[in-house]
Amino acid sequence: MKKITPIAVDRLIDEINNLLPLVDNSNNYASTYDGGTLPYYIILKECISIKNQFVYIKQSNFSNIYPFEKRYNLNNKDEFSVNGVKALLYDLRLIKKTFKNLLNNN
Repeated sequence: MKKITPIAVDRLIDEINNLLPLVDNSNNYASTYDGGTLPYYIILKECISIKNQFVYIKQSNFSNIYPFEKRYNLNNKDEFSVNGVKALLYDLRLIKKTFKNLLNNN
């Protein structure tokens, strides 16, 4: 069976999953102002997972959480889709950037 996960997605997920224990042990929450004037928090319940053609980002139930999709479809190559590969790459890069900013400021 041919693996359909793009290499960029695999690398970003591995980086984020490696940063997650450090972020969980930090004193603050990872936050971003992307998409609004108030801070949105990025608090993941568990590591990002890939099952078949779907990528799952599970967040905690907290107020002002950044609105990620629960499931992204790797077969969806539409540029304007909210749960396709382009949206997934954008969200993964945002998570990585926010986590690194949190760790650099601690």
